[in-house]
Amino acid sequence: MATPEQLERNIRRFILFKILFNARFYYPVFAILFLDLGLTPEQFALANTVWAVTIVLLEVPSGALADLVGRRKLLMAA
Repeated sequence: MATPEQLERNIRRFILFKILFNARFYYPVFAILFLDLGLTPEQFALANTVWAVTIVLLEVPSGALADLVGRRKLLMAA
């Protein structure tokens, strides 16, 4: 059985994992890269917005469709 200290440490590690799991550490690298290639900050923000909207509009429905039809059938149709 785990000691209370081990449980507390594991809880802290789990919370840290959940916080950092969705962190996108490559965003600053993309920003530097695209700004260095000549995009303005507004253009970079617009590109990220289009990318995020595309994810919501295309990936979420395709995931729901894969749940209904089956992933393999959906991949074969694609």
